[in-house]
Amino acid sequence: MVNEYWLMGKDSVDAHIKDNDDRLISARLLPESYVSERDANDSTEHIMSVGRGTGVATITVKGVLVSDINPMARFFGSNEMSYGSIIDAIELADSNETVSEIHMIFDCNGGEYFGIFAAVDAINNSVKPIKAFVHKALSAAYALAAQCDTIHAIDRSSVVGSTGVITQIYNDPSLIAVTNRESSKKHPDPSSSEGLSIIQDRLDAMYLRYARDVASGRGVSIDVVKDKFGKGDIVFPEEAMASGMIDSYDERNSAIEIGVDNGRSINSLTVLEDNILDLKTLKANHSDVYEAAVKEGSDAERNRVSEHLQLGEASKSMDVAIKAIQDGVTAASMTVEYFSA
Repeated sequence: MVNEYWLMGKDSVDAHIKDNDDRLISARLLPESYVSERDANDSTEHIMSVGRGTGVATITVKGVLVSDINPMARFFGSNEMSYGSIIDAIELADSNETVSEIHMIFDCNGGEYFGIFAAVDAINNSVKPIKAFVHKALSAAYALAAQCDTIHAIDRSSVVGSTGVITQIYNDPSLIAVTNRESSKKHPDPSSSEGLSIIQDRLDAMYLRYARDVASGRGVSIDVVKDKFGKGDIVFPEEAMASGMIDSYDERNSAIEIGVDNGRSINSLTVLEDNILDLKTLKANHSDVYEAAVKEGSDAERNRVSEHLQLGEASKSMDVAIKAIQDGVTAASMTVEYFSA
């Protein structure tokens, strides 16, 4: 029986487990030295930026939140983000004298249970005011957003909630686990009513800790979190406002850009309504943003090509690698081809 505890919806858990299984199988092809080097080059700069002259540090929270990122999974396009990287980003913003305010941008379905409370504490202990701007802040991500001074839903499609803890248990009948008599609850049998009750008691205790921090962050009672914060469902802005889950939302937004000042600004976010921002206008009026975008695209393409070359060399399938490079596909999507070549 294998089980993990998640602050995330079941569909997201299923997708994450499948993705990790596929990537870790593929990772057997990789030279360990290359993966270690790539892991060492990962930094807080990937999730935090400081707007020039704005005094605002923007921290982007997306992907699956985990206590520790597997470097092999990262190589194959993992969408994980560690709680530690969020903590580091907040501490970096706190120590930056040019930063007067932190904006956290959420586009996240949640993540692992273990590790979240250190990130919760980091937000609470920040010496700078923190505002949350939400596309999606579900489960674990909502617990983090709830610690911010304010939560703003970016548009009508924004969602929060999915509060609660979930575990999935794979019970292999051919595998027999035995504990000492004094530790009978160590390995409960989910197929029995007694075992299922033990597991749910465990989840209830974990949820209580989660709900307590959400309630504290939002300035409400635990009963309000239990009864009015969706009961595990996702909640849209109107209902979220009424129940106290968020502080504001903007139903007029047609698009959101970060760090571009052409339009009506909401803190570090800019709402583009009737204005169309094309590449020519971006380059002319916001050359620094344009150059940063070009560099990011160039770096991403360089990494894509490098990944294919590494895989092609490791699997002795350079013809597959060259074709994949020419076709513009990612290394993660070519797992079967590299294995079967």
